[in-house]
Amino acid sequence: IGGNIGYYPLIACQAVKANGRVAIIEPVPGTYKILESNISQQQNASALQVAAGVETGLRSMYVSEVPNWSGFIQHNNQRIAETVEVKTVRIDDLVQMINIKPDMIRMDIEGGEAQALAGARSTLKKHKLDFVHHVLKQRA
Repeated sequence: IGGNIGYYPLIACQAVKANGRVAIIEPVPGTYKILESNISQQQNASALQVAAGVETGLRSMYVSEVPNWSGFIQHNNQRIAETVEVKTVRIDDLVQMINIKPDMIRMDIEGGEAQALAGARSTLKKHKLDFVHHVLKQRA
């Protein structure tokens, strides 16, 4: 969740090998294009241009000039390049939509983690998951 340009998803593809599947979501349009290109040779990876959220729908996102700083929360010194409407999906809906049984979630979504997890309640109850996340530090 928050696949960015694909660095960690590519590591995950190598880790799960041919028997596993890596589902990636990345909402930022320019970043998503790079992600698609970077994973194009991976048979066990698929990406969707959506953001994880508390509900499925549309939401405004701040796209930063600084790589990795885009998100739903505007921070000091974020240097907003534009605001875009992105599709949001609950993780619970995503799991059903793409028919996966997750055993790990990796999340780096710039302060949106609480809302993403609120949209994953059923998934978190149903599946025994390893969880990796990046904690957003206060920006000056």
